[in-house]
Amino acid sequence: MKVILDTELLDQLWDKMLGEYHFSPRWNPDKSPFSFPHSYELYRLGEGCWSQEQETRINEIFETLVPEDGFLYALDWNHDCYIFNPRERIPLFYHYRDEERDCNVYFPSYYPHGDYHFFIAADWSFGMLGHPWRRELYLWGDELTERFEQLSRYLGLQKIPIHKQEIR
Repeated sequence: MKVILDTELLDQLWDKMLGEYHFSPRWNPDKSPFSFPHSYELYRLGEGCWSQEQETRINEIFETLVPEDGFLYALDWNHDCYIFNPRERIPLFYHYRDEERDCNVYFPSYYPHGDYHFFIAADWSFGMLGHPWRRELYLWGDELTERFEQLSRYLGLQKIPIHKQEIR
């Protein structure tokens, strides 16, 4: 796991989220905060955060999709963002003290609680975008969506039908 401190890279990542995915963090109960340039699946999250075991099962999905030398971006709106390989098996609620920057560092969980948490392949071929207040997960990439479909009951997810006009 590595905190992304390169402001140019951070700008590129957020520019893509804001530009191609039309991410809008403003609360609007009637409108999705994203507009996707491709097909995606939408799930409603159950109440409360996932357990370490559930978090581990999701991480295992990402392990199968990311090459051994590959990585994911973990983007946390208005907080530190990361490059990591799921094989690192970062525990739920992992945090540490960064003495150089004189701050606490918190790695986001796969369950979005309190803020937007995004986990995206290095090439953007698949990803999971989490909305904390709507308690929703937006997933894209065939293998990722298939594996989540298999685990949806275990994770307490409810699939939400998507209207065609939501995909641009």
